[in-house]
Parts: sequence; structure tokens; C-alpha cells
Amino acid sequence: MVIYSHSRLSTFEQCPLKFKFKYIDKIIPEIEQTIEGFLGNKVHEVLEIIYNETAKDRTFQLDEVIRIYSEKWNKDFNQNIKIIKKENSIEYYFNQGLSFLIDYFVEHSPFKDNTIAIEKKIIVDLDSEGEYKLQGYIDRLVHHKETNIFEIHDYKTGNFLKTQEELDKDRQLALYSIGVKEMFNQVNEIHLIWHFLAFNKKMISTRTQYQLDQLKQETIELIKKIESTKQFQKNKGVLCNWCEFQNYCNNHPEDYTPPNDSSCNRNIEKKSNWSLYEDEKELSPLVFSNGKSQSDIVNEVLSAIEQGYKIIFIKGVCGSGKSAISLNLAKEIGRTSIIVPIKSLQEQYIKDYTEKNIF
Repeated sequence: MVIYSHSRLSTFEQCPLKFKFKYIDKIIPEIEQTIEGFLGNKVHEVLEIIYNETAKDRTFQLDEVIRIYSEKWNKDFNQNIKIIKKENSIEYYFNQGLSFLIDYFVEHSPFKDNTIAIEKKIIVDLDSEGEYKLQGYIDRLVHHKETNIFEIHDYKTGNFLKTQEELDKDRQLALYSIGVKEMFNQVNEIHLIWHFLAFNKKMISTRTQYQLDQLKQETIELIKKIESTKQFQKNKGVLCNWCEFQNYCNNHPEDYTPPNDSSCNRNIEKKSNWSLYEDEKELSPLVFSNGKSQSDIVNEVLSAIEQGYKIIFIKGVCGSGKSAISLNLAKEIGRTSIIVPIKSLQEQYIKDYTEKNIF
């Protein structure tokens, strides 16, 4: 009997072909690890040391935490670790992890919060017959004896912040809560807690027993779908750049175009028609420090849309010309809505791009 994990289930949902390579064919990936994965591992390891040693009445100072992190990074880093975003240096990622730990230390020191387990293995019985099981590891488990409330803590080191709605539907920690209920007696309540370290933000969710029962059934149905699948299709998307099986996927009989394939850029360049004016004078697109221009950004986004991407993020500092990029995209795409968070930005769009007639 196969014991599933949240990671195993998520891999199938993300890309069935990747699932086949990893769990059925058991192919040894060419990419040993990405820098993002390495950073996450080091941060988790340091937090594990802090809480394990705190349970033994050890007190940590911030400089100790920094030293432990630095030693672990320098000891374990190797040249086989892949950096996908070439514009970022090794030092960038090192400093990012350091920032995560400093913020966490300031917020949670001296770490006396009734933690009872670190990297706690959980087995979840999804059905009464024991036919379907799932296992996982809880980053940190807390038990408040006076209220008999448990907390399942999970650290996230990625540069993304989920919404409350997304967390209220999250499968991983909800499944772990089922295992906690099976492991401990008379559990009063379980809080699911995520630490989004890149944002120094903690978010909480809970589940009713009805929701957990529904989740069990949904998970069983997903397992049945996996086990009945005969053709494992590839699922092209933004995560392809980080996939450890890229070469195997490229050699697969089905047509496949990597997200950054130069042929896509060559095709899209024919569509590029940057348009920005001031006092009837045409303005050239701004060129950024990495050599790309506003027009290049428009082309890349259009290329990504052609490849089927549904959600695309453009990150830029104030004054980098995001509004002009947005409007040029709107011009190329056709019917488009531009949504801004505050009224003043809406008024700015109207003033700059309607009244002045510069677009």
C-alpha cells in the first residue's frame, strides 16, 4: 500500500508528468536543489535548533542565531545548487534568509510558547478500513495544556503571501490536524498557523469536523484519480523553470516550449508597438539597470499570455513606469480592466493618460 503525502498529491496536481518522473519512474533529477529550496532548508534547520535547545532551557542571543545560520550555509552550500533567477546573487539569497531569522527572532524570542514537538511525523487515516493513509511532518507543534488547544505551525520562505481565503481551503495543515486529533485525546481545538517569513506575517485558520470529513473524502478521490491515471500529461506553467526534470520533459514526445524559449520572444517582437507621448512627442521606453526596457516587459508578458499563463506578476519600484507598461499591455490585449487599490491612483490614471492625452 502506498502511503501518500501532501507533496506527492500536490506534484500530481501541479504536473502529472512530473509526478510520473518522480514517483513512478523514480528518475534521479539533474537539478540537485534550487537556491530557494536550499535557503528554506537552512532557515528551517536553524529554527529547529532554536526550539529544540530552548526546550532544554538554553537561551539564545541574536548573534548566536546569525552565527549558526552562517555556519550551516557555508558548510552545506555547493556549486550544484541552481540559481534560476540569474539577476540575484548567492549573497542576495543568504541575506534574505538572514533577514527572515532576524525578524522571527525579534518577534518570538525567548521562544517559550509551549512547543512540544519539532518536525513531528504524522500519520493520517483517511478511511476506517485503513486502505488510504497519508503521512507528513509538522514544522512545529504547540500544546496549551490549560485550554487543550493545539497549534500546527508551518514556515513559508517563498516570496508569496496567501490570502485568508486560500488558507481556509489549504489541505496540508488541515490533514495534519486530523492526525493530531487521532494522536492526542480530547483535543479541544486546533489552530493552523502559517509564518510567511518574507513578509514577517503570521496567519491563522481553523477547521470544523465537517470540513475535515469532507477533506478526507476529497483526498481519497484524488488518490483514486492518481492510481487510475494511465496517461500522465505535462502541465506547462510558471513553475517549469524550477522543475528538476526539465530535460526529460523537453525530450518527451509531446511538444513542449519552455517559458523562456527565445523563439517565443522572436515571435512576440513582431507585435511590439510601444506607444507613449508627451506634448505630441513620442517617448522612448525606459531602460532599467538590468538592460531590459518597458517595451521588453510588455513583450515578455504577452509571450507568457500566449503560452497560457493566467496570473503574471510585475514587480517594480515607485517611478519605474508600471502604469505605462499596464496601458501598453491593455492596448495590445484589447478589452482590459485596470484595478488600483486607492482612489488617488485611479485619478492619477485619468489625469496622466486621458486628460494629457499622452498615451
